[in-house]
Amino acid sequence: MHMLHHLSFAVVDLERSAGFYDAAPAPLGYVRAWTDETADGYKEAALGYGIPGADDEFTIRARPPGVVVPSEGFHIAFTAPSREAVTAFY
Repeated sequence: MHMLHHLSFAVVDLERSAGFYDAAPAPLGYVRAWTDETADGYKEAALGYGIPGADDEFTIRARPPGVVVPSEGFHIAFTAPSREAVTAFY
C-alpha cells in the first residue's frame, strides 16, 4: 500500500511546462494521462501524468495569482526502472 496517491505542482506557464513534462519523465515510463481545462472544479487548467494504464501520480496546474510555490527543502524523487533511464531523464 502506498501512502501518497498523487502530487500537484503549480506552474506559471502551463503550456511551456507541458512541453517539459511531456518529454522529461518519458524515460521513466511516465506519459500524460489526462488533460482538463477546468480540473475538479478548479478555475485553472491541469495536466496529469503517470504510468500507462495506471492512475496519475503527479499533476501540474496553472498557478492562480497569489499562490506561493515550495522553496528550500522541497524534494521529490521518482522511481526509475534502470540507471539508463535515470541518465535519459537527466
